[in-house]
Amino acid sequence: MDARYCSQCGEKLENNSNFCTSCGFKVSENENETKFCHNCGKKIDANAEICPKCGVRLENPLINTASDVLDRGKVEVSSFFDGLNRFIHSKNFIILVLAFVLLCLIVASPSIIKFITPYKEVDSSYIANPVAHEKVKFTGEYIGTTDWNLPYFFYYSSYDYDVIRVGDQYLFLQGNPSSHDLAGYEGHTVYLEGEFANTEKSTEPTQIGDVVGGWFSAHKIKVID
Repeated sequence: MDARYCSQCGEKLENNSNFCTSCGFKVSENENETKFCHNCGKKIDANAEICPKCGVRLENPLINTASDVLDRGKVEVSSFFDGLNRFIHSKNFIILVLAFVLLCLIVASPSIIKFITPYKEVDSSYIANPVAHEKVKFTGEYIGTTDWNLPYFFYYSSYDYDVIRVGDQYLFLQGNPSSHDLAGYEGHTVYLEGEFANTEKSTEPTQIGDVVGGWFSAHKIKVID
């Protein structure tokens, strides 16, 4: 004889039992009739509301008790996590993860390439016609700061800028001079790594007169003599 299941809770019934020993539901006269679960194909009682194999609800019966809500909620949560577990261990999940990693690499590639690219050693000819945002390194002479010699309220900035001479070319270091620690090293050779913010040049007053130069963002500054 085929196994019989309670149409209310899905528990297996004892042979010839008129009541479910799990939930107390009275077994109907047509309890021995069967049908197939639309989700897993399991042969089940015709009046079954929940498939005893896969836990899928076969109908939308009226829920009358808090216990019913809790039991059906447990089944749905269990089914959700079972499906999630199957997906995580499927080829589709692996493909999705690889696609996400590839997308992240594509988006981040400019920054990654810039980070791993070594600094290019250049001379005064490059300083005369720099390439914006290219990582370069060179040595030059620190000649002091810009010197506006104007009252504070005339300044377009609250501080002057450090000035470096490379051959016959000049450049201005972006940022507050106090962060460069070059004060007192006028006339000394300094080693710099960094990049030009742009290719534009400006004329700035210095202690040796007006000079024309570009704007340099220094990543590293070191006095070498």
